[in-house]
Amino acid sequence: ASDGDLASRYDFQISPCVDFGKFIEKVPWAVFRPTTEAQLVACVGFLGREAIPFKVRGSGHSSGGQPLIEQGIVLDISGVSGVVTDDPEGQQVTVYAGTEWMDLVRFLRAQNRHPLVLTDNWWTTVGGTITVGGFGDASQQYGMQADIVDKIRIITLDGELHEVGPGDTLFDYSLAGRAQLGVISAATLRT
Repeated sequence: ASDGDLASRYDFQISPCVDFGKFIEKVPWAVFRPTTEAQLVACVGFLGREAIPFKVRGSGHSSGGQPLIEQGIVLDISGVSGVVTDDPEGQQVTVYAGTEWMDLVRFLRAQNRHPLVLTDNWWTTVGGTITVGGFGDASQQYGMQADIVDKIRIITLDGELHEVGPGDTLFDYSLAGRAQLGVISAATLRT
């Protein structure tokens, strides 16, 4: 292989076989790349019905191989991104899970607003960090990024899309839950 091929092979932003850490390499059976929430729902429902193992991947910034799989599918949610709704008066914004924090910061900056908690790496996805917690610069005051979430839309393995909030078991156990109960497709965040 030429140097260019080797570099591409280990470019975590391109290759679904490595993540930011580049310590582990796993080649999946396939990669699903939905570009809409409806496609994401269909993918999760299919994988659940067929009992096909899968890992959810946003921008691939994990360092220990968490979004990698050999005997299964990588479900790349980075194409399901953008602002769903914005409520400046209520200091809330709803975004798709594949939205990178940098894009959200740019959107909110035009209104002199920002998310209450940001990690040091703004190139991670909203869904990725709230699924693992998301410790950031203002965590001592507001908690983790998962703590600034008011609602989520989550897809369970039966292919059902649920909109849930605090007090709902699916909400309470999905934030910082490492996608064990379903795939978060959108989140409403406090700004």
